[in-house]
Amino acid sequence: DIRQNTKGAIWYSADIFQKKLLKGLEKSNVKHYIFSAPLIGAYPMGYRKIQFKAPVINKNNVYCVSFFNLWGVRNLSRAYQLKRAIREKLLVNKSKSYLIIVYCAHQPYLEAARYLKENTNSSKICFYVPDLPQYMNLFKHSIIYDVAKKIDIRKINNLMKNVDSFVILTEYMKDALKIAERPYFVAEGIVESVPEIVCVNEINKKKNINIVCCSVFFNQCRKIAYCRIEIQG
Repeated sequence: DIRQNTKGAIWYSADIFQKKLLKGLEKSNVKHYIFSAPLIGAYPMGYRKIQFKAPVINKNNVYCVSFFNLWGVRNLSRAYQLKRAIREKLLVNKSKSYLIIVYCAHQPYLEAARYLKENTNSSKICFYVPDLPQYMNLFKHSIIYDVAKKIDIRKINNLMKNVDSFVILTEYMKDALKIAERPYFVAEGIVESVPEIVCVNEINKKKNINIVCCSVFFNQCRKIAYCRIEIQG
């Protein structure tokens, strides 16, 4: 449904990264809850429907929310629906504490995380930042959009004061996010599995290996980062 109704690019690379993290949580057998308001384009320019209807997910502890997707007000709807779902599912017992993982620099996610932290006992927020908000969606827009973007970034920066720890992709993101003395971890990438190497002799027979690093959808054109590793000796 999202693919059919999206106008323009879909950010598959960020979604793949997120899914790998979730797969890791599942394999770790740690009890966890997932609250999702999918990152889709806003109606009418980026999405064909003004109302996003959450799909039925047949998984325990996975909650996807519906929201009003009109540009300019959809962040309010997304934050409200996420907080409502959290209130119904997790705040029955406020004495519990949680490690709250927020993926992506998106205001409604951080707002929902702050809400859960403030209404529980000793919960902590870990903010996973795959990209800085000021460098997301750099296409040329109207003056109204640019003003709204600045307000959104200011709100995100304010909400980040509630974050206890960070996962970033490069060391240089530390200063931009004003992490200061808070703990952080630099995760330069993520991989689900590494190909098995049978023996050194097999490597020697094959002098180079081709690797596809990642794929990004940009201006509706698929661009794939490609590299070749040459093995000496």
